[in-house]
Amino acid sequence: MGKNVFKTCMSAMMSKSAPADCVGTTLGVASSQESVARIIAPTIGGMLIQNFSLSAPPLFGVVCCILILSTFSLSRSKPVVSCAKPNGKTHNASPAKPKKA
Repeated sequence: MGKNVFKTCMSAMMSKSAPADCVGTTLGVASSQESVARIIAPTIGGMLIQNFSLSAPPLFGVVCCILILSTFSLSRSKPVVSCAKPNGKTHNASPAKPKKA
């Protein structure tokens, strides 16, 4: 149940932060990355358990999270979304600004 709530919230946040004409590309790339992670993660986890111990995969996850969070906290610039238009030209745009209520 937790994954479904998380996936729904993440999809909503991504679709709101991407430019209107890049929402499909953004959600498609995110879905592809999730699929690749589901293929690679069990292999890495199995290798860590086999070569180290049962506590190695969670520790590896913590280290990865710390590295990712520190990378995001150090980069203060806004992300730029780039997607290809049907005419083949690349469209670079900053994420849509939230509307004020």
